[in-house]
Amino acid sequence: MSRLSELLKDLKTERELTNPQIVESAKRQGLKLSAGNVSNYLNGNHPERPPTKTLAAFAKVFGVPVSDLEAAAAYTGREPFTPDPSSDRLTAPQRAAVNEIIRLLADGNTGAGESNGSPMNDAGGKPATEEAQLASDFVESKRRQREGGAGGNVHHLVPPPPAEKTAAYRTRSRDKEEEERSRQRGEETQERDDDD
Repeated sequence: MSRLSELLKDLKTERELTNPQIVESAKRQGLKLSAGNVSNYLNGNHPERPPTKTLAAFAKVFGVPVSDLEAAAAYTGREPFTPDPSSDRLTAPQRAAVNEIIRLLADGNTGAGESNGSPMNDAGGKPATEEAQLASDFVESKRRQREGGAGGNVHHLVPPPPAEKTAAYRTRSRDKEEEERSRQRGEETQERDDDD
């Protein structure tokens, strides 16, 4: 639950108000707060950046400074992003690409109203935005390049052994054995046509 929702719930409890009483109090003061809005905000189902008018309405109803609600709404609970130390080895164009990916993912989260920082929705694994999918594809292509196109479960590609060191090379096939027996008996063998 968001810090804003926690604060609103605490204020509601302290003032011993019900949701309908909050709506009625707003209406008496000439403010617009619907029952659905009150419920959503108290349960954490509100936009990441709530409208100032809505925060002002809650502030008047509860008798608190709007700045308290704005501060609670601004709190994301996220730490500032610090890139991996190995990012120092990136070239200038690579750094620009990484920064662009970060910007696109962040814009996708802001546009979708998400606060979890994920470009994929949990239900179906579909990207929140086309940009997020492009970024994901870019990262995956770089991973494949690094792994030699082998996929994530293959760590090292090993060349196959020379044919003479394999059992199949040393073992005679039945066709070869039959051909050899026919020659020993003096029979003519019919060469196989590879075109068949």
